Amino acid sequence: MFPIPTFVINLRHRTDRKTHILSEFAGRTEFSVKIVEAISQPTGALGLWSTITDVIKSNFEIESQFIILCEDDHKFTEHYHPDTLLFNIGIARELGINLVAGGVSWLRSTFSISSQLYWTESFTGLQFTIIHKSLFSRILESSFSEHDVADIKLSSLTTRKAFIYPFISIQSDFGYSDVTIRNNKPGKVTELFDNSSQAINYMLRGEAHYISAMKRFSDVENSALSDLTLSYYIVDDSAESAMSSNLTIENNISVYFIQSKIEEAANNYQDLLKRCVKMAEESDDDVFIFSKNDQVKLFNGNALTLFRQILLADSLGVDMLVGNAIGFDHAVPINDYLFWISNFSSFDYLIIFRSLYPCILNELKTDDDFNLGLSQLSTNKMGIWLNTKQGIILYEELAALDRISADARIQNIRSCLSLRKIT
Repeated sequence: MFPIPTFVINLRHRTDRKTHILSEFAGRTEFSVKIVEAISQPTGALGLWSTITDVIKSNFEIESQFIILCEDDHKFTEHYHPDTLLFNIGIARELGINLVAGGVSWLRSTFSISSQLYWTESFTGLQFTIIHKSLFSRILESSFSEHDVADIKLSSLTTRKAFIYPFISIQSDFGYSDVTIRNNKPGKVTELFDNSSQAINYMLRGEAHYISAMKRFSDVENSALSDLTLSYYIVDDSAESAMSSNLTIENNISVYFIQSKIEEAANNYQDLLKRCVKMAEESDDDVFIFSKNDQVKLFNGNALTLFRQILLADSLGVDMLVGNAIGFDHAVPINDYLFWISNFSSFDYLIIFRSLYPCILNELKTDDDFNLGLSQLSTNKMGIWLNTKQGIILYEELAALDRISADARIQNIRSCLSLRKIT
């Protein structure tokens, strides 16, 4: 496998960076290094992408199954070792992962593949990137606009991507960037990698905690689920609303409509939720469902799954399940239905556990944004998706949309869960 074809992109006039990168690779016989002169374009991002595609074209028939693409600010960390690189390349090949980053300056979502390799939804940082030949055609066929960014673009072309952690590569901080204007200040690049590492550590600790706890969870038979009951509070401004009868276990969910004028509901969901918490306490309910409008149809055909996930979440010590959450930065899959989420900006329904009752009553302020206030009440929250279809949607295919839908993001994470190898 060694030496690995390695292509380092460098602007001709950046002699300081060329000196730096040659020093980084000096004496490392596991790499066959070639300095590639960056193609000049109106913007740094377009020039970088043009150079990347030129490298791919020139090496389309290369014998090696993969290449390493480097930027001239790449720096090996103390965690780099040839055996580490070889080990993780081997795992990636075995699992059909066609893009591996040696270190990321930003990312969205993650889960563990092995002790050193981690899947990610999206990332930035192309200073040391392993690209499998299976991705070559897609790179060459992809369009690149003046608004695109090379690392985000490359990341969008596949869901089978990962990064090595601890990072074996970071970016040297030259105090300027030829590609990203906002990074044109000393210390910015170092800050980005530090923040990325903190986010990764936080997500991986949470994943380890929940996965370990889930192993101690004893699943229950469907017959036992039929004995469970659940209260569902719906904020509604109509006196004519009625309970849906299309539930698989229709007698297990009691629906209560919380009457409110439209202007009251819009401006004071905090008080309405507090009213529901007090009703739950009076009924001695350990958990209840809350929504701003009638979402009963979401549970049609999914009542058994819903109850099973509620029991699991309760055993994991979760404070809140956020139904079909929108606007989350990170999602870490726990199973096919539950995902720890870092935050959210909207939802279809909430499942509130007793552990969160005091926080809602005492800490949720009327003047706060309702969704933001709820999101900040607890770090121990999960999104729940019951109806999301399986499959893969490449983010590039959704680029014309104003935003990538949360359902599509969850769909893509689910499609890659077979990569998880947690013992």
